[in-house]
Amino acid sequence: MARRLVEDRRAALLAAAVTVIAREGIAAASTRAIAREAGIPTGAFHYWFGTLSELHVGLSGWLTDRDVAVVDAALERCGRSRRTDLGSVLDRLLQEIWASVEEFPESSVTSYQLTQQLLCNPETAPVAHRQQERYLGTVRAALVRIAEITGVRWTAPLPVLTRMTMAFLDGLTHEWVVDRDSRHTRQALRAFGTALQGFAAPAE
Repeated sequence: MARRLVEDRRAALLAAAVTVIAREGIAAASTRAIAREAGIPTGAFHYWFGTLSELHVGLSGWLTDRDVAVVDAALERCGRSRRTDLGSVLDRLLQEIWASVEEFPESSVTSYQLTQQLLCNPETAPVAHRQQERYLGTVRAALVRIAEITGVRWTAPLPVLTRMTMAFLDGLTHEWVVDRDSRHTRQALRAFGTALQGFAAPAE
């Protein structure tokens, strides 16, 4: 029970940090501002995080875990679906991932600022690199799983398709965060799914 309470309080601080960073910018996200948003005394902040940099590291892992869980859950649903043709699987996966972006836009706004902050500090820059490696690994694993579900093989090198997909999703998210044009964004997702099909052939 006590451990669960500690974990809940830690999660509440991380969620509060996302709210403050997305609303006011990472420069304004002091320990005092985050603690106030979380509804706890400022002094209690240091029970969970010794420094603001420690919170940034924890926040990186927390947001990444959430994003990876979204992809994993969407892939699992695709694998259980009766529609296993490549077009249907890609469309469903991309749309489900995008629904999560629109549901929690603060996460994307925070992630961009947080990554820059991590990179600016030599002590935390490796965290940003590990975060990126994990995202690339998640996309790569998703492409492998898609091929398994749909019975295709990718005709382009997997590292190339992985980076291409990452670049597209990152760019699209950045554009949407700025203009919130959901209609054209979803059309772009479908167009990208169609383009990916051009890099697939029946498995031999």
